[in-house]
Amino acid sequence: MRRPIAVSVFAGSLGLLAGTLPMVVQAGPAGPVRDVGEFPALGGAGGAVSAIPSATTAAASEAPARASVETRVVRPASLRIPEIGVDASVLPVGVDGSTGLVAVPDNAFEVAWYRYGPSPGQAGSAVLAAHVDFGGRPGAFFSLRELGPGSIVKVGYRDGTTRTFEVVARRSYLKDELPRRLFAREGEPMLTLITCGGAFDPAARSYAENVVVVAVPVSRAVGPGIDDAGLRRLR
Repeated sequence: MRRPIAVSVFAGSLGLLAGTLPMVVQAGPAGPVRDVGEFPALGGAGGAVSAIPSATTAAASEAPARASVETRVVRPASLRIPEIGVDASVLPVGVDGSTGLVAVPDNAFEVAWYRYGPSPGQAGSAVLAAHVDFGGRPGAFFSLRELGPGSIVKVGYRDGTTRTFEVVARRSYLKDELPRRLFAREGEPMLTLITCGGAFDPAARSYAENVVVVAVPVSRAVGPGIDDAGLRRLR
């Protein structure tokens, strides 16, 4: 059954990623985030998000098969970003029944994969989100804003394979201006990493912006022990 999900988990009240905590949290990295790089081509409507795409099974993503697009659905299990020291487990999430919002980890360490969108490497935009800070300590995506074009991101999957992605763009958006295309289920495969950013409002217990980093595949999924670092970006 398809049902709309309130967008505020990534737009209006992304405090779920850092701000709405039962205690005072530390401020995230200070200063503006400079936009760099270019997004890949994606399908779907443009404009800002008014609702996160309706919930459905991940297997229902039926984009045309291409040599450069992973068509089987394999859940991501881990995320490594050596440049900023991220080595985290990935938790598949859906909707929090008590809030109607996309669920996120209740700790600083794990990363959430929105399982009603694509898995990383499938056609469209696979969304991973994590806290910038949580419970007074840096979150998994505390330093996400430091990534830029050329940074390497590695996703491990439950079947033991891994895939390498290369960052191509970084953006900062006001929460009510998050582009709809970040939740596309068609178009070139893209890995979308999201956390909070901008000024922290102690009264609202929320950050003003979202920091978004986009990466594209540079390799096919490979098995344990196979070094795919030298493979070129897939087109």
